[in-house]
Amino acid sequence: MEKKKRQHYVWQRYLKNWSKDQSQIYCLRDNRIFITGTTCLALERYFYKLDGITPNDLDLIKRGYVDTMKGVAQEHAQKILHIFSAMVTMRDALLARFPNNVEVSESLDVFFTNVEENYHAEIEGHSTLFLDSLINRQTGFYNDPEKNAEFNIFLTTQYVRTKNMQDALLSKAAEHPYLYEPTRRAMSVYRFITAHTIAMGLSKHMDWCSFKLLNNNTDTPFITGDQPVINTKADDIDLTTGFANSLELYYPISPEIAVLINPNFGTNQHQEVQVTNDEAKEYNDKMFNASHEQIFAKEEVHLLPYKDT
Repeated sequence: MEKKKRQHYVWQRYLKNWSKDQSQIYCLRDNRIFITGTTCLALERYFYKLDGITPNDLDLIKRGYVDTMKGVAQEHAQKILHIFSAMVTMRDALLARFPNNVEVSESLDVFFTNVEENYHAEIEGHSTLFLDSLINRQTGFYNDPEKNAEFNIFLTTQYVRTKNMQDALLSKAAEHPYLYEPTRRAMSVYRFITAHTIAMGLSKHMDWCSFKLLNNNTDTPFITGDQPVINTKADDIDLTTGFANSLELYYPISPEIAVLINPNFGTNQHQEVQVTNDEAKEYNDKMFNASHEQIFAKEEVHLLPYKDT
């Protein structure tokens, strides 16, 4: 099996919705606008590699994260932790049994390099139908419990899988130096648990969620970025923890379509909304502010407001 070195943290099929010919897209990075292929954007070598994760790293996650959860969320997190624990135990047993076997070492290296990348590829393969449905303004799947759960895990995975989210978590860990390296090594575990926990909450309370399809026919098309799913309530911060108090997930699907999900609305509102020019600009501003290094658009002119800012 080939080791996957170039690992994208934004789905390439998704970015094609902003491309002019299914391949070329405008990007603003380092205050420079340029056009390039989608395969060259939002990627890093070995970004998802489980690099040297240890049993102690997993124990820290259990004691500092999973043990603070409750109910079904905790049970599900424990299952994810068990899967990673089994992987680490298998790796260490094989290396102990075959300490000088190059073939075993290389095979394990490939597995731990590719395992999360393969997971994202599998989710994406099942989620093309959701993007296609939304592009055609078909949202009925969100009322089906099974498809609702599948879409939510896709959405929350796109939310947490990015370099932006990784760097934010590492920044928090750096406040306690003994946590930094264990957090870095176990980043995949945090991503899996966080994405699944948020998705489960959305699906469990689907009757309370507001699901809006935002139509944009204005002169300000939606842009996207290397943090393609954002929390529009991110400014509502608990000063004691540094984390957001509220959640409202915004996900632009194309320059003309976006999704807005609010799990705290209090009643199921499944509706299609026409956004105004001011509202489109506000969403674009939020996307720009939440981006890590790059924002993307179909035309250069749509990125100009964010140059020199």
